[in-house]
Amino acid sequence: MITSRGTKGPNVMAAEWVLQISYNPVLIAIFIHKGSQTLKNIEKTKEFGVNVASKEQTAQISVAGGYSGFEIDKMDLKNIFKTFAPQKITAPMISGCTINAECKLIRKEKLGDHVMLVGKVVHIKHDDTNSPLLYHSGRYFGLGSMVEPDRQEVPTDKSTLEFFRDLA
Repeated sequence: MITSRGTKGPNVMAAEWVLQISYNPVLIAIFIHKGSQTLKNIEKTKEFGVNVASKEQTAQISVAGGYSGFEIDKMDLKNIFKTFAPQKITAPMISGCTINAECKLIRKEKLGDHVMLVGKVVHIKHDDTNSPLLYHSGRYFGLGSMVEPDRQEVPTDKSTLEFFRDLA
């Protein structure tokens, strides 16, 4: 769930395309449809929250993704979103998530029918007692058992390794 704050107050939206794109500094990219209330808020304030939902938060995700901030004040709905005060930004953070990352906008780029926003994480909180909520093909899932990779040995020679070393 992406949180933001704008002229209409705080807002939350569900975002399917969210990913970490750098370790140092920690950067997170989010992809938002142009014209959304969240996009307008982030463009104005240059900040946003990334709240990775836990498997207990399907109701919150349904509300965050089912309505626009132009339609209703989602954050004002009774008994839906419990928030806490951020450390480094003004947008509220959602309680009960597995990860809460406060981000400062460093890049915006239109890609296809969405806008990519890249945020530098300025504060992060992780709760490993909560299991993340996964979304695929219109359904929610929790984490299952670990899948062991089917690793294969790839034959190579010294010149190939040197080529990739020099390339890096």
